[in-house]
Amino acid sequence: RGRLKEMAHLFNVNVIGTFRVIKTFLPLVQKATNGGRVVLMSSDLASLENNRHGNQVGQPPGNKSCYRISKAALNMLVRNLAVEVDGGTLFVALSPGWVQTWPLV
Repeated sequence: RGRLKEMAHLFNVNVIGTFRVIKTFLPLVQKATNGGRVVLMSSDLASLENNRHGNQVGQPPGNKSCYRISKAALNMLVRNLAVEVDGGTLFVALSPGWVQTWPLV
């Protein structure tokens, strides 16, 4: 049950929340002379290639399935928007590599 709550929370933040923000601000972004840019934060953990036994991708060990799945869904969201949205807007998901975000020690 705890994993389902974690997955629902991560999807709400990383996918649904991101989608809502993009849909809200897209009309303003598209007013840019070049069609605008939407840049989102992905993760190396979202990589299908890097998700294999023994590959930690610079991350400490631990179960990150829910996070990986939500970030992979975010990548698909970006790809779908890039294909479906007219007007010259560029959609990009960038992965900065490993960044310690929480808990800060």
